[in-house]
Amino acid sequence: MLPLTEAAAKAAAHLCQENHSSDVVDASVVLASIAYEDAPILTDDLGDIRSLAACANRKRIRVERP
Repeated sequence: MLPLTEAAAKAAAHLCQENHSSDVVDASVVLASIAYEDAPILTDDLGDIRSLAACANRKRIRVERP
């Protein structure tokens, strides 16, 4: 588990700004994936998560439906 610290929340907000997004939860999921060596993400929100991962220069992150 990765705690949502103030620094992590700010990083998620920054990623949202860069991606012109407002979903800090999705951004936090992408940042957690990065923290765990680009762990795969299972989601029904493929478009937003893929967009955030690409914005973070992490095109290697697998994003799939559960």
